[in-house]
Amino acid sequence: MTTIDNEQAPPSSAEEAAALLGAAISFDATSYNVNNSSSSSAPSSPTSAANSNPPQGMHSIFTVQTPVPNQILFIRLINLRAWLRWHAGIDSELGISFPPHIQPPPPKTEQPPFQAARSILAVLQKLLEISSALAAEGGFGAHGDDNSMTIAAAMSPKLGVGKKSFATSASSKQQSSGGNNQQQHKPLPPLLSTPLRHAWVECTALCLSLGSNLPGNLRTDAHSLITKMMEISNWNPRSKMASGGVRLSALMVLGKICVLDDHQDGFDLAKRVSPYAYEILTCCHKGLLSGGAGEPGHRVECVSTAWKLAVACRRSHDANRLMHGNSNADGGNDQSLSFLATGAMEDRAVIEAIKFIKRATADKYPEVRMGAAVFAGMMAPMLIRNIRNTANMRGGRDGASGGGGGEGGAAASAPLVWLEDVTQVAMRNIDDESAGVATAWATCLARCLCASSEYGQGIRAAQSEDQASRRSADVDHEAVMTSNNNNNNLDLASKFKALRGATATAATMASFSVPSAIAFLVTQFVKCGGEATSNKCGGTYSIGGRASRIGYSDALTEYLRLQSSRGEFQLVEALNPVIEMVGASFEKQVQQGERASGGGRDDASDFYAPSSPRSSPEKRPPPSISTAFLSARASKTRSSADSSIGRLLASNVVRKGITENVSESIQLTILRDLATMCRSSVGHTSPDGGKDVRRSLGDDKGKSMNRHQLQVALIEMSHIVVAVGEAGASSLEDLHPILQDCLSHPDHGVRHEAAAVYAAIAQAFPSEGRKFAIESLSGFSANLDAISSLSFKIASTPTPAPRKRFGRSRTNTNENSSIITPADELLRHQATLHGNALAVSMLMHEFPHCHGGVATAIVSKTFEVAAKLLHCQFDEKLTSVNPTAACTCVRAGYCLLSGALTMGIDAIIPHVSTIFSVWQGSSMAVLPGVSKLYSSHDLMCVEAMLSSVVCFLKFCPTLLLAVPDALTRLTAILEKIFPLISSGGRFESEKSTAVGKSRLSSARASVMEAYSWLPPGSFPMSADRIFSFAVSQIQELTENDVLCSILDALVSKEDKLIDAHSFERAVSPGQIGGSVALDNNISLRSSDVVHHNEREAILHLLAWRKKLRTRMQGDDCCTSPILGAYLREGDDKCSPTPLHEVGRWREPLDPIGTSKVRLLDCCIHVFAATFGLQDGQTQAEALQMLESMYNAAQPEKTTNRFNVSSSLIAESQGKLKSPEEDVPSTNLTAAVLACLQALPLYEATHDTLIGVGPPWMVRATDLLLRLLPTPSDIIRRGAAEGLALLATLGVSEDANTLQSTILHSLDEVMTGSIPGNSKMQEIEILSYARAGSLLTLACIQRAAMRMTRTENERAESRSVVSSPRSRARENNSPPVMIMMTRLLPSLATQNFDGDSLLSRAYALHSFGILISNSLSQGKLSSSQLQIAWKAVEAVETSFLSAWSAVTSDISKGREREKFAAEPTSKSGASGCLCLILFINCSPFFCNKSYSPR
Repeated sequence: MTTIDNEQAPPSSAEEAAALLGAAISFDATSYNVNNSSSSSAPSSPTSAANSNPPQGMHSIFTVQTPVPNQILFIRLINLRAWLRWHAGIDSELGISFPPHIQPPPPKTEQPPFQAARSILAVLQKLLEISSALAAEGGFGAHGDDNSMTIAAAMSPKLGVGKKSFATSASSKQQSSGGNNQQQHKPLPPLLSTPLRHAWVECTALCLSLGSNLPGNLRTDAHSLITKMMEISNWNPRSKMASGGVRLSALMVLGKICVLDDHQDGFDLAKRVSPYAYEILTCCHKGLLSGGAGEPGHRVECVSTAWKLAVACRRSHDANRLMHGNSNADGGNDQSLSFLATGAMEDRAVIEAIKFIKRATADKYPEVRMGAAVFAGMMAPMLIRNIRNTANMRGGRDGASGGGGGEGGAAASAPLVWLEDVTQVAMRNIDDESAGVATAWATCLARCLCASSEYGQGIRAAQSEDQASRRSADVDHEAVMTSNNNNNNLDLASKFKALRGATATAATMASFSVPSAIAFLVTQFVKCGGEATSNKCGGTYSIGGRASRIGYSDALTEYLRLQSSRGEFQLVEALNPVIEMVGASFEKQVQQGERASGGGRDDASDFYAPSSPRSSPEKRPPPSISTAFLSARASKTRSSADSSIGRLLASNVVRKGITENVSESIQLTILRDLATMCRSSVGHTSPDGGKDVRRSLGDDKGKSMNRHQLQVALIEMSHIVVAVGEAGASSLEDLHPILQDCLSHPDHGVRHEAAAVYAAIAQAFPSEGRKFAIESLSGFSANLDAISSLSFKIASTPTPAPRKRFGRSRTNTNENSSIITPADELLRHQATLHGNALAVSMLMHEFPHCHGGVATAIVSKTFEVAAKLLHCQFDEKLTSVNPTAACTCVRAGYCLLSGALTMGIDAIIPHVSTIFSVWQGSSMAVLPGVSKLYSSHDLMCVEAMLSSVVCFLKFCPTLLLAVPDALTRLTAILEKIFPLISSGGRFESEKSTAVGKSRLSSARASVMEAYSWLPPGSFPMSADRIFSFAVSQIQELTENDVLCSILDALVSKEDKLIDAHSFERAVSPGQIGGSVALDNNISLRSSDVVHHNEREAILHLLAWRKKLRTRMQGDDCCTSPILGAYLREGDDKCSPTPLHEVGRWREPLDPIGTSKVRLLDCCIHVFAATFGLQDGQTQAEALQMLESMYNAAQPEKTTNRFNVSSSLIAESQGKLKSPEEDVPSTNLTAAVLACLQALPLYEATHDTLIGVGPPWMVRATDLLLRLLPTPSDIIRRGAAEGLALLATLGVSEDANTLQSTILHSLDEVMTGSIPGNSKMQEIEILSYARAGSLLTLACIQRAAMRMTRTENERAESRSVVSSPRSRARENNSPPVMIMMTRLLPSLATQNFDGDSLLSRAYALHSFGILISNSLSQGKLSSSQLQIAWKAVEAVETSFLSAWSAVTSDISKGREREKFAAEPTSKSGASGCLCLILFINCSPFFCNKSYSPR
């Protein structure tokens, strides 16, 4: 075996691993010398010259440093950790740290004692001294009076390290640093390296665990280690001996000891550390205070150590109770399921913990507040005060307990006083501005109420068994419970007076049982109010608004989950209380809001007017935004989103809290209960669609549900039907009549959810779905006849004007009223017609994917019924007496037609002529001079017709070729409709009403979507008008603060990794992988209001099944989704027809529910598709409009936000900005990027290379350069890709080309200046600019390679050789080496003080893209080989660098920016996988002799 093999061989024992670690610590100075290629510990390399100095003519920045700082130390620590785990029996799998002959570890009971633990622990403590000395002096040299030199000796006297060895190391380092090459990566104190610090902490804890039970001098002194770690962590952070990550490492050791996985030892370490709870908490509290308001890294670790200590105390308490289980009243068999751990932590420690929690909740960094919420939740079981122990200790050092707990006098003896304190803290912070922190506080609140419920249950059990003597200390509670023994919902006023006197304990005392706790949370949910009426809950960073109700619903969901895990409470009993979340009180609030907003409308005047809620679709500003924002708007108003948000939250609680946590049999029981409640809440429907004989509700009025509760019940019924599948067959007989009656309900939402239940039934029982479809289609004729007869009857019978009460018409809206007027009956028939049409159309979505496929008879019957309904538009008699009823029939007919179109070509081929004739007739009937209806009624018909046109183009595009003149006839129809919906058209007047404005936006969006689906160039006569309309709409909607949603689909998926956020700082769904609860929370906070008309307009355009199949395919590569994101860019271009293959046609995205956002997305898409067809002057004018729109919005960028997610922003220094709120920048970036992507690939240049380009390109370049310093990741990515496309459109030999201009401008942006603007002074903005510039360099190379591949594929398909343009492109390709030279300095770790973590993450990601798009997979040249070795170094240095936020005094004042970017830096480390993938695929590195480090 060679010397190299011996050096790289893993150690054969833990003692050998420790010896190697000691040697690495003693002589680690050689690892920082670039020129010392003969170092015995350096990894092998092909040649010294190839790895140290770059080849001739290559920039010195490509010099590879071998080894990188802390590389050897990390390898030795990892090997030692693996062996310590082996001895501890923690990890049974053997990795690369073990020789081949080592077997898996034997069971813990069979292993001999590990006697080297104390000696190894002494070796580990040397790193404390080295880190401190290197950070204090900038090297290993230290002054003789440095107290940190005595750390190792004090803790491990037998293995002390002399001062001379360090001085010698320093001098040897200075002597060896005089070579030609300078260090690129300066020495980093070992414990500042995040992975090295974590490995050292775990090794220290393992040594303590392995040696704590040894005899005599071999034993590791736990008391000495814990005391010393607390002393180090309390050092002054500004002192030299506390630098280098020493304080943080010591604190992490305390936390690791608390949670070390040593179950086989019976929580031995937990028992040893729990007596130090008060001291450790005091240490953490001091660290929290000493951190001030600056760098939060130490404060985050303080709260982390605190909750780990709580875990240790709970483990120790459970172990003691299990040991003495026979003498414990609670028993010892189910202690792991108990929510109580009374006495697990001494009183003074609990008081200190409460102080600590209250202090941490006021921290401006969400990471600290998150830790406080987790710690509070862990402490909840230990907050029940043990009165007996307190009485014994009274007069001692607990004299200040009253003040510490926030109580005094008689309140100090209350057992729940501490629990109430923490509960109130949780309730005050349940609406934190950070969605992740708010979710954590909701969990904490649930745990507190679980503890209170179990405590009350124990009191009742003690009383019922006559064991009051065992609870003699709880006299106060027994006095309260005596008068309320048989009542779960105790009187809050009496408990308030008996227990706390003048101070309320409503939360804990109102939750003395599971039902009362559920009722308490439901009451708080309703009382906190809606979006615009809810005040802040009281926390420092509370925002109020929607967040309050979202927090309480999360708490209720978590509470039900916890109760389910214990198994003593039947979750089915919680169904009725949870449904009351949207009960009578909630309905009253919604109605008050509707009256206050003036949105109440009479359904008789406009059947399709929003009925739930009836308010305007305009969103109201939440009350938590700044005063300047509120002053620019109206006063506090009700929000139209309250009812929708309330129903969503209640439905989520029912599903996540109840249904998903019970067995299938219980789910069927819930299904029957929901059906029973629905049966008692809806009237019977007659065969012709009218109302049948009235059914009395009886005396029990509580069983009747309102419209919101009905929707929640129907939503859950659809989920249960899909979940249980065929097991729900027994319930179908009961569900069918109930659903039929719900389809006739006056409320639009109830009808929609009932139709969704039918679609769910069809998934499990296709035959039942077909049966209902046939029955429903057969009943349309009778219903239509009833509508006609009733319309004529009402028109011929004069009716007096309805009496008004308090200014509102007294209409009959009660579902169970016994008085049936002809008008009510007419509305009932219209509702039945609409509900059945909606149900049948939704069934059409399911039939093609169900067993049996599409039934021809059903399709034929559908077209027959649809033709009858659509004929009502031309029925002059009906339209003259009741135009609203006629429009209802027309919309129902188009709903059936759209549903049939989604079934595909095979189903509709026999009916194509009918479809076109219907469209032709409808488009002619609404023209001015021809129409006999008001514009509002015609708009209702046009909106439905256009939705069916888009369905045709989306699901049956091949018919454009198969059917003669189909394309011509379709474009002719659109050309007739377009003038009506455009600006100044017939329907422009409808913008005066909220409903009309919403319908007009929906109709406009449908027209633009239809043009988007048409083949390029198929509408030359309308292209200019469409382009002008799109430009005007983009400008108008942007001025109204409408944010587009198309930008995320335009940017590359390969760059999505750099959008990753930590749990606490996520502001958009998808930024945290695998957290469904957090994504739901964020979505509910920021979602827009979607009304029933908008929802129905896009119902048939959402291809759910197609999306499902795409997701099932997966994007993983080598079982890694991260590598899949790199390798699979998502270029799944599938042209519907050969006509769409011309040019750069792009498939439109699925529409968004909000009509305004949908219209904006469509306009951007059409704007890009028609941009290339315009002349140069028109293009320049369009870009000038975008620029003026952007410039006008800059002075007031932070005000007048339309998107509700701005309510996440609180007025605080440490707030997390919501950069996605920059509406003008987002819309501008999306428009410009879409245009550049839609431009034909050199089709218009005829092999003529362009220079700087037309004026619009120059203007677009300036705009995108100004967008690079934006704090929004998505805008920055879009701007970078746009600049890359501009730089690769064409180059010439002239130096003044667009590409060189962009590269020169990027240099200016990286230095802090933007063309046309003053130099940027803020460091935060400078880091954004540098990050965007680095990403642009990578995007340029990626775009160039993509265009090269496209040209090669086109040449191969045409069987031609490469064109002169291709050869010129090869000669004038982007300067990759220059771009790498500009990028690599941001990867050097010596710049972590002058640069930001964000820039480093972007640099690493960009370097990976440059390499993967420049180096070939074949044989590498010497320059390419040097780049590959530089990639290896980048992986090592990035991984071993300091991930913590602030590492030196230079970083002070930049704490917020650096710490906020830390999650991005961690995600950037994932970008190393791209480099690793390329390295492993390279033939050079596949050679065994040259395997990468």
